[in-house]
Formats: sequence, C-alpha cells, structure tokens
Amino acid sequence: MSRRPGHIRRRGSNWEIRWRINGKIKTETFKGTLKAAEKRLREVHDLADRGMAPAKDTCAAWFDIWLDATKHELSPITAKRYRLTVKTMFVPHFGTLKLAELNRVQIRQAWAALSDRLAPSSIWVAHRALSACLSYAVEAGLIAANPCANWRGRGLPKVPHQEQSALNSQALADLIDAARGHPIFAPVIIATGTGGRRAEISALVWSDVDMTTGIVTISKAHKELSAGSVIIGPPKGGRGRKIRLPTSYLELLAEWRRTQAEQLLALGHRVGPDDYICTDKIGRLMAPNRITDAFRELAKRCRISATFHTLRHSHASLLLAAGTDIKTVQTRLGHSTASITLNVYGHQIPGNDKDEAERLDRALRGLAR
Repeated sequence: MSRRPGHIRRRGSNWEIRWRINGKIKTETFKGTLKAAEKRLREVHDLADRGMAPAKDTCAAWFDIWLDATKHELSPITAKRYRLTVKTMFVPHFGTLKLAELNRVQIRQAWAALSDRLAPSSIWVAHRALSACLSYAVEAGLIAANPCANWRGRGLPKVPHQEQSALNSQALADLIDAARGHPIFAPVIIATGTGGRRAEISALVWSDVDMTTGIVTISKAHKELSAGSVIIGPPKGGRGRKIRLPTSYLELLAEWRRTQAEQLLALGHRVGPDDYICTDKIGRLMAPNRITDAFRELAKRCRISATFHTLRHSHASLLLAAGTDIKTVQTRLGHSTASITLNVYGHQIPGNDKDEAERLDRALRGLAR
C-alpha cells in the first residue's frame, strides 16, 4: 500500500479510492480485488505527482481516438484488422468501463470468456493489439501504466506447437507437372525455388529476375485490402532480399515466360520488363488470394493435403535436410533473425546422436593427448 495520502474503502461490491491532487480530494469507484485497488491507488498517485487526473472517458471512446491517431502509422491491412478487433472484442468486453478503471482482472476475464470460441493464437493477437492501444494511452498521459504489459504468458491460453508440414521432392515435381498450362504455374515455380511468400511472389515483375544468373530481387509485396483492391508495400519485415533460383527452376521460369508471351501476344500485348510475372491467360494479375484459390484447386487435382504456404515450408525443409546452414535459410526466407528460423524449422535440421557422440569422443581424446 502506498504511504502517500490516500484511502480505500469498501462500497458495496466495489471499492472507493480517495486521493488528493492540486489540493483537491478526488474519488473513484473501482471494481476488482483489494490488491488491484491498492495498485490503482499507486497509479493515481503517480498521475497526481505529475499534476494529472485519471482518464474519465470510457474505453470505447479511447479506442476510437487510438484507431484514428494510429491509422497512418499502420499498414492498411493491420489498421483494418485492429478496427475489426475493437468492434467485435474490445467494445463488447471493455467499452462501458472508464479507461482509468480497466485492469488485469477484467482483461483476464475477457480472454477466458473468449477462449471458448476463439483459437489461442487469436487471443494472443488481440492481447498484443490491446497492449499497443493502452501503451498509447500511457504515452498520452491518460493512465499511469499499461495493464497488459509484462504478462509473460500468464492469463493467456497456451498456443500448441504445430510442426509445419512439408512436401518431398517427388511431390513437388508432381505439382509442377500438374501446374503446367495453368496460371498457378509461375507462383508454384517461384515459391518452390525461392521460398518466397505469396504476397512477394504476386508483386514480382520480369525486371526483378535476372534470367541469366537466376537472381530474384524481392523488394515489394502486394497487400490485398479486399476483392479487387490491391496495393503495393514493402515485404514483411520491411527489408528486401536477393535469392538465386536453382538452374532447373530458372529453366522452368523461362518456359513460363514463353507461354505467357504467347498468350498475351494473341491479345495484342507484348510482355515487357514491367509486366507482372504471375498473370492468368488474359493478363490479369494473380493477386495473393487468387494464388491461394488456384493452388487449392491444383492440390485437389493432385490429391494432396497442402496449402500454397506449404511450398515455402518445403523449400526450407529441403535446404536444411541437404545440410544448408541456418543463416542461409534465414536469408532466403526473409526472417528478421535466425532464431525465428530455428523456432519454426529447427526440427528439420538433421541430427544423429551417434555422430555427435563420436565427435565429442574425438575431441576428448584430443584433450587427453
């Protein structure tokens, strides 16, 4: 309990908090445990030390302010996702509360209630969004602390670890053969040969590929806001990269270039360096969602259980199985750190306990000598 002037007393099922700011007595009704009320008193004292009063607006009002204030800082897709999360999750559970009253108990109760109908990963995403929202309120001086900060997983559902599925080389070869003559041919070639994401592959134009060396420059990505609404932005993580296509895949891409040139020349268009690589038979862009839908049909024809993202996992798995170092795989995939690559694909790295034991034995014998 804070030693500074203040008082907490029971008021029915709630607590009344009293403190002094600028010579005036302030009161606040608080819902929660006594321990949480004591923490709240310490927070209002911190605000009082700065000459500030707690926020009186409701959480719903603050959510609107936050969405409006940060919309230019976020990608359009993230901003859209935040608006939906606020509307369907935050407002129903926290909207009528005063911003100053929102605490961990109420947040944990909301996540527990939502866990019956939402996946654990969805609740984690919502928690991160709420934490960002409340951090902004701290920056604005409306609350003393972010109740979502430093949870370290407590009060949040565990996300089960799922190993990423991957296809072997024969299954990939069968997919490529089945894709010939279809608009999905180019996306499958590039995804399998580079491990690129669908948004990155969709945004590639012919000048991004050196058809002599096979080097593919990934510097942008398509972001699909809605059907028919596609914008260009940076790749995930904000950094581009250069990846070399294997020779056999470069030959397949050259095959696609001839096919595309014939298709579009019949429509009166000569393919140039600024044309998209991934188009359908009449030259329309294969946007990310179209790639997903087309691959779903291809997988169905081939009778395999896979998504387009499986090609990315397969690319990484084959590299690691062949002994490629983790740093190279990280660079090709565009992960920000090698630890991310290890967390996702570490189980794919071949290891033999007998080999490790023999290596240790040789090292120990060397020390003995």
